[in-house]
Order: sequence, then structure tokens, then C-alpha cells
Amino acid sequence: MPLLGLLARAKALRGTPLDPFGRTAQRRRDRQRAADYARTIDALLPTLKAQTLGLAIELAAPPAGVRGFGPVREAAVAKLRPREQELVTTLALAG
Repeated sequence: MPLLGLLARAKALRGTPLDPFGRTAQRRRDRQRAADYARTIDALLPTLKAQTLGLAIELAAPPAGVRGFGPVREAAVAKLRPREQELVTTLALAG
């Protein structure tokens, strides 16, 4: 149990240069996906209309539901990608 207490206190290091797990491939992919998601939303906001609001909400919601670690997370992301691309294309054409 002392190890769990140490890990709980080390939570403050997350996202800082001192994060011991911050340089793993999975963390780098997670940060890249977050940056890609933010760019996608930023690019679509100026084209948002009442007619495309439902599609924009559908595009914005799924990343919040991605849970798990390693292969579980990667499988969830892979499942979302085709629909995400379809929505981005549809919204771009509607804009």
C-alpha cells in the first residue's frame, strides 16, 4: 500500500517534464490525438451552422468515451476513426 500512496502523490507530475511515463509511445499518441482533435474542432467552428450542429455534436462527443489502456484504447480509437473521417468530410462539404 505505501507504493500506491507514492503513486497518488506523483499524480502532480503528470504532463510535466518530470512525468516518468510521459515519454512512452502511448502517451505521445494520446497527446497527438488530443492535438488533432483540437485542430479539427477549431477548423470546423467557423463553418458551424444550425443545419450542421447535430453532425458537429456527433463529431465532438466520441473522444470523451475512449477509455482503457494499450490495446483496449487503440481498438476504441480505431473503431471511431472511420466515422470521424466521414463526419469531417460531411461537415466540410456542408460548410
